[in-house]
Amino acid sequence: MTPLIQLPALTLRDRIHSGQLTSREVVEAHIGRIETVNPTINAVVRTRYDLARQEADAADARIARDPSDLPPWLGVPCTVKEHFELEGFPQTGGLVRRKDRIATRDATAIRRMRRAGMVILGTTNVPEGLTWYESYNKIYGRTRNPWDLDRTAGGSSGGEGAILAAGGSPIGLAGDTGGSIRMPCVFNGTVGHKSSSHLVPHTGTWPDSTQGLISKYKCLGPMGRTVADVRALLPILSGPDGEDPNTVSCPDLDPARVDLGNTRVYWFADNGIVSPDDDTAEAVERATSALRERGFQVGHWRPERIKRSLEVWAFGLGHGTDTTFADTLADFSEPVRLGTQLLRWPLRRSDHIGPSLGLATLEKLVSRFSGHGEAMLQLRLDFQREVEDKLGGNAVLICPSFHRAAPRHRWDCLAGTLGFSYSGVINALELPATAVPTGLGSRTGLPNGVQVVGRRRNDALTLAVAEQIEQALGGWRIATP
Repeated sequence: MTPLIQLPALTLRDRIHSGQLTSREVVEAHIGRIETVNPTINAVVRTRYDLARQEADAADARIARDPSDLPPWLGVPCTVKEHFELEGFPQTGGLVRRKDRIATRDATAIRRMRRAGMVILGTTNVPEGLTWYESYNKIYGRTRNPWDLDRTAGGSSGGEGAILAAGGSPIGLAGDTGGSIRMPCVFNGTVGHKSSSHLVPHTGTWPDSTQGLISKYKCLGPMGRTVADVRALLPILSGPDGEDPNTVSCPDLDPARVDLGNTRVYWFADNGIVSPDDDTAEAVERATSALRERGFQVGHWRPERIKRSLEVWAFGLGHGTDTTFADTLADFSEPVRLGTQLLRWPLRRSDHIGPSLGLATLEKLVSRFSGHGEAMLQLRLDFQREVEDKLGGNAVLICPSFHRAAPRHRWDCLAGTLGFSYSGVINALELPATAVPTGLGSRTGLPNGVQVVGRRRNDALTLAVAEQIEQALGGWRIATP
């Protein structure tokens, strides 16, 4: 196994720019790893190897000509989640109705990555409509966890999580509406950052989410091998683009500006909705003990309103917009006949996966009992205020991203659905959260981790504290499926 597939993205960048490595050899090493592991884990669904080689050669030529003036990520390979527009490649979102949709331009985030010199190797798998925490669909099939092929890699950024864990990519681009970055991170043992709302423009992603509360929930951002990697990429992706009207500028993420000497750490392990298993409780204990040993003030605190996390998250899905999940499944064309598709599903003749049909059906039922909008809006604001008043500018909250290690495919995933309540509520409250590995569980031998949550726009602090955990506990390690 070549050591190049185990180095942090920033280390690869520095060695490429200094001439110790060429972009071409780094790209070839990662292509070779994808070709080795992908037939087993099915994480990368479309590749662009020939183009990537050409771009790597062009990067090497530019470095040879003038190494003094280089784009910040020139020559570094990466992967991107399939729901971003990548010119000339499918953007299906896992939906059969979109299987022939070819992007005619790059999403803003991808355009910025390319401008920074990154070399895209391919796109990674998602669940149908990006609404489930297991990445499978009727176009590309199911992604498997490289640590245990019988288990999920998570969703909706499961393809990204799996290929990062297996060493096929040093860094990637993903999105998170209810834990879609953080759950794949904990299941696969990678790092990821769910930013404060509206830092990265949504332009060029599908489904569109620029209206209503869902625009606050959905955050785009990096996943990678180390905290330093994702912190360095986030400012490249962030800031207004003139198209997404909600985007704001990225806060200063320089770790030198963070005063960790005065930082307080709060934690909880059980949100009162679904209890954590022993390995997950152990992950929180490992993280907080490591921080305590490093001199942090650590204390237990669980927000009073945490038991209403599911209500708060679910309310915002349709609030302030006329778009429904059924519209998404239909790709805003001929409506999906839910009754017909539900009858076809047990016979494996439906174009849709079971969780998508279930969510669309539930949506119809819930809409009949709406009428508590003002109360739910107030609950969300009160909850947000409760957490931010407690954290202020110099405290973080550590908790699970999910209540257990990666579930087994299919029914085990269904049984564990409520576990997303640990992550989804953070989206509803618009808070930043950095997912960081804590090692392998002593009972399952599977990756586990925590999320470090902070006040809005205090992304620098969550990243800095997560980096302390990473340094103490070892961080990312490569999986061999």
